[in-house]
Amino acid sequence: MQSSTTPLATEKLARSMPKSPKSRAKRKPKARTNGEGTLFQRKNGTWVAKITVSIEGGKQKFKSMNAKTQEEASRKLKELTSEASQGIVVDGALTVGAFLNDWGKTILPARNIKANTIENYHNSINSHIVPAIGNIKLSALKVKDVEKMLQNMAKKNMSHSTMRITRSVLIIAIKYAEQCDMVPKNVASLATLPRGPKRESRAMTEDQAKLFLESARGHRLEAAWVVMLVTGLRTGECLGLEWDAIDLKSGTLRVKQALVTQGRDLQSTEPKTPRKLVLGAPKTPKSNRTIALPNLAIRALRSHKDRQAVEIVNAGDKWNHSNLVFTGISGKPINPSNFRRSFVKVTESAGLGHWHPHELRHTAVSLLSAHSLPLQHIADMAGHSSTRMTGEVYRHSIQPSVSAHVAPMDAIFK
Repeated sequence: MQSSTTPLATEKLARSMPKSPKSRAKRKPKARTNGEGTLFQRKNGTWVAKITVSIEGGKQKFKSMNAKTQEEASRKLKELTSEASQGIVVDGALTVGAFLNDWGKTILPARNIKANTIENYHNSINSHIVPAIGNIKLSALKVKDVEKMLQNMAKKNMSHSTMRITRSVLIIAIKYAEQCDMVPKNVASLATLPRGPKRESRAMTEDQAKLFLESARGHRLEAAWVVMLVTGLRTGECLGLEWDAIDLKSGTLRVKQALVTQGRDLQSTEPKTPRKLVLGAPKTPKSNRTIALPNLAIRALRSHKDRQAVEIVNAGDKWNHSNLVFTGISGKPINPSNFRRSFVKVTESAGLGHWHPHELRHTAVSLLSAHSLPLQHIADMAGHSSTRMTGEVYRHSIQPSVSAHVAPMDAIFK
């Protein structure tokens, strides 16, 4: 008996029949790429933000964050994808060293801080933090680990300042990790800072200061040291002075910039480049100030200007016309290291031993304090950003010109 089924009916019947297991096999989903994320909700109602952090040997690794609401999960997913795009790895196996390396290259440069400060942060990371705790997983870092690092630094007789800066760098970095939910808390901020060898700042006595000035007489940098001694200028402020900031007729100088050493580009893959000397902003906003000059400084600056005029003529086309008050023999900015070495030679020739130029600033404050000048005047002269430096309560009014120190300095060095 012949079948009455038509070809069209046969085709429909074939399509309606169950397919074999092979035909029902689903296509394998495409693996997510690094930084790609997703949102989903668990049966218990919790929302999850999930992101691919790495693909090793064909296997994906993920980082997930829980949230109570879809809105919160969406925000956390944006944070995770942002971190991935910036190069911050959020893998649970991430070590402190790897995290600091990523943070130092991607996050730190975006902070509004000076280039030499960034370089100092990197020095702390590479010299102190990574050698001590770099191999510890970031998520497993404990307070005791940070304290052990600091205690070992103390055993090596490192200064309290070095330990404080090292801990501060770690606190700043881990604070970022905490904000990104990479760690539950900032363990560095909970670590106790051990007491290091306290290094008292020195100041010359009146007799020592006079011996120093006698030894410096005739030196081409004599005026620089005189100015620092009687006004308390920082080294960078002194070396950054330009002639248009000095009025010898009225006897004042304006601090509006400082010579700073700019480190190499830390993002560059090129070999280390020489440091650059550049004019930048003073240390703090209050460092911008106008200071009256004692007679000793006025006389020294006038002599220095005459000396510089002769040097310009002698150098001819080789002179670098920078308008700086204190320069090298070709008119270029003075390298602070050379400035320091010249200073040490003078202090040693005076029989005073090894001193640092910055101690002239301490000497200025000490001498004026000994002559009963009110601390508020000393603070204004020195341009202190914190009254902790001078022992007085911070004053909100800033005098346009500070001159109360002139009479005592003239009396000391008459």
